Amino acid sequence: MTERMGAAVTDTVAMTHRLVLGMALDPLLSPNARAHWAKRHKHGATARETAGWLAREQRPVRPLSGPLAVSVTICWAGKRGRLPDADNALAMCKPALDGLTDAGVWGDDRQIEQLTVRQERLDAVGRAQYPSGCLVIDVEVAP
Repeated sequence: MTERMGAAVTDTVAMTHRLVLGMALDPLLSPNARAHWAKRHKHGATARETAGWLAREQRPVRPLSGPLAVSVTICWAGKRGRLPDADNALAMCKPALDGLTDAGVWGDDRQIEQLTVRQERLDAVGRAQYPSGCLVIDVEVAP
């Protein structure tokens, strides 16, 4: 605690937790994908389960509580081709975020107050480590 001009000011530090999920996003999960609902559901359930298992290895000891700010970086493995729009990419991440809820990273995804998405391509070293791509999820807990 520091004193400034007669008022007590406390320095607060937000806690950040990073998870790296070595999984590819399924193009069938895009809102623009033309697929039967049953096929989309099956692929969504598979992505949710995969993300849940990958997150269990990296999750915090106790579920994160309080308001959360989540930043998702989608690392695509392909060297060329168009990246999806940010809103479509975020929709493709929904099953993975539900998998984090299932894994116990946070208690409920309603805790997420801010959600941002970024996209980038992996370089040669990144493609060697994550041949199908990865999701980097930074979760910041408000103090």
